[in-house]
Amino acid sequence: MVDEVAMMKHFSEYVNQRAKELELSLWYVAYYSETSETAFNKYMKGIRLARPTTLIMVAELFECTVNELLGYPMVHIPRKNNKFNSGLDTKRMLEHFYSETARLMIRKRISIDELAEYVGVTPSTLESYFKYNTLHDGSTMVRICDALECTPSELLGY
Repeated sequence: MVDEVAMMKHFSEYVNQRAKELELSLWYVAYYSETSETAFNKYMKGIRLARPTTLIMVAELFECTVNELLGYPMVHIPRKNNKFNSGLDTKRMLEHFYSETARLMIRKRISIDELAEYVGVTPSTLESYFKYNTLHDGSTMVRICDALECTPSELLGY
């Protein structure tokens, strides 16, 4: 089972450390990641897990992977590839996320009902995420990763 509290703590510590190393204020990190200061403060205090788009923008700023930000065991995936080499393309990232999720569900023989139960949402909610290419929050994403035995970087393609 994924430990969201540990990931939130790791994210906060990692961001603080890298911001100091790069001599960046946390305000700038929030600004760069297109996140409000209020939301970013919640991420830094461990109240909420950052949204997937925020994770990618922070990873770009710090030249690291989403796995590193969350403290996942490292799976070496190139930080930039032909999908995301000119800034964050949210639509393409979400399309990749859902196509990869669908591929892994088929490969691991996990139904939408089973995945929804594991993630803690209704099947109709999960289906609406897929249909409209939306992802509610980072916690949902990491629960999907845990259910499919993959890492955020693998599902986000980053």
